[in-house]
Amino acid sequence: MPNDLFVLFYSGHGFTDVNDKEGLLISDGTKAEVRVLQLDEIRRALRGHRGQVVVVLDACSERLQVSLGQDLSSVLDQDNVLVLSAAGPGTLAYESSELGLGLFTHSLINAMARVGEMRSSQDFLRAFEMCREGTELAAERSGSYQEPARLTMKH
Repeated sequence: MPNDLFVLFYSGHGFTDVNDKEGLLISDGTKAEVRVLQLDEIRRALRGHRGQVVVVLDACSERLQVSLGQDLSSVLDQDNVLVLSAAGPGTLAYESSELGLGLFTHSLINAMARVGEMRSSQDFLRAFEMCREGTELAAERSGSYQEPARLTMKH
């Protein structure tokens, strides 16, 4: 249904490869079972979804000297997909041991509470815009730099 809202939230390790392609590290908690999930895999899985899609990534996007191989430029070819990231390509996302979660997640939760019910991707976008400054200030207080980004993936 066009009014359905699917939200995928990922908090963990992520990176940008040498070709500016995004990858997320997925693990079962052991070093033997780590794999890379490319954002293009998420797009393919959601290809037939007619409703709105919001992907929230609280992960680094640190540049690594690896290549994922596939082209991810089509991730947002669908108008119904919104990708919100704790860090822009090539940068880091920080976690607070005091809060027990990422600075971005903490700021986004607070912003979502101010927005109210999250019924559409536009509600998530409003909360994201509200949380950006909080995330940046929290990182600055800890002596770091973090700038959340709306990913377009169109290179």
